[in-house]
Amino acid sequence: MSWFTVNNLLPLLFVGVGLILIYTYFRNLARVRDSAGWPTSQGTVVESRVRESTSRDQDGFTSTSYFPEVRYLYRVLGSEYEGNMITFGSQSGGAQNKAVEVINRYPTGSTVTVYY
Repeated sequence: MSWFTVNNLLPLLFVGVGLILIYTYFRNLARVRDSAGWPTSQGTVVESRVRESTSRDQDGFTSTSYFPEVRYLYRVLGSEYEGNMITFGSQSGGAQNKAVEVINRYPTGSTVTVYY
């Protein structure tokens, strides 16, 4: 009888995915801690919007996700840069009200602190 059965592999798959999620969480936590010591500059938000993305699966079911998108300009030692990162990690889409909450914190024209 083989050890490689669905009943044996499925728990291993869940453990593997769990370990990847735990690793990603702690890596991002370390980045957040490290960024507290980064130099800062004042930036200006030049665009703040919610991007809508609609997808359709093979059965024809349609789902829509909403992504907050913020672009800002900032200067370091006389040179101007553009950024769009709001937080560490990938931005996953979600509910429209969550994306709106994020962009409401960064209205166009507002001043933000940029860590670089």
